[in-house]
Amino acid sequence: MAFSAGRPYGETEWSLRPDEIGDLRLVLPLTASGQRALSVELVAADGRTISSAATRLEITADPRAAVVLRPGDTARIDELIAHGRKMVQVGYVAGARGYYKRAAEAGSAAAAFALGATYDPMFIEQIGAQGIKPDVAQARSWYERAKALGDKDAEGQLAELDTEEALVAAAPVANGPAPTGVVVSGAAEPNRLAPGAAEPSTAGATNPEWVEISGTVNVRAAPTPQAQTIKVAEPGTRYQATARQGSWVQVTDPKTSEVGWVYDRYVATAEAPN
Repeated sequence: MAFSAGRPYGETEWSLRPDEIGDLRLVLPLTASGQRALSVELVAADGRTISSAATRLEITADPRAAVVLRPGDTARIDELIAHGRKMVQVGYVAGARGYYKRAAEAGSAAAAFALGATYDPMFIEQIGAQGIKPDVAQARSWYERAKALGDKDAEGQLAELDTEEALVAAAPVANGPAPTGVVVSGAAEPNRLAPGAAEPSTAGATNPEWVEISGTVNVRAAPTPQAQTIKVAEPGTRYQATARQGSWVQVTDPKTSEVGWVYDRYVATAEAPN
């Protein structure tokens, strides 16, 4: 379930501004039915409980929400996927999973792929979902199902998961000391890398490679989504690319010599800044 205003935080909490509380409405999934116990606590930013209430809901099933029995029911599958996408747009990943799962179980390759993405660490990073933990095993399971159902992108995404798992296994614990050669700040030799840790940029020192950030992205201390965030890079920012590792690019800020890692889907080749 969701609310008509605000945004979700994790699996059980919902964040609201004071001006969003007055006309707040509960939005139930189309598939909801039966009795549900509902308890609500209104908690201030400082942790104080301002108000609380509890009630029991009697929910009548939506006749349009009958279980999809065959893959040929394309209109209903499309409707489920559309609802899932709306849930993702508002950041309600848990709700999206419910819609995608029903469509996937009806035989939709696209829904299976979308459901896998809701568990994928890089997708969760991309949409900026708060309080949602990735689950690589679940992502892999649904990507494999999407592949079996004929999704052309699933195989590539499975390969991406393999790369990310390898990087996570090799990376240091978040907030711990940076690995040899990964300089978090300062100008101390950003290209001195540990053996096998990363591939240097193909551009030479006299002709360095430059990249431009294509979307708002976290710059991290190591090439993994679990690493500490150094800062947030805005679209249009240009950096020198100093190394690559898997799906990550090591970038250096030309103004501060600060070094970090960004996911490669957020960068594009660019000319050197004037």
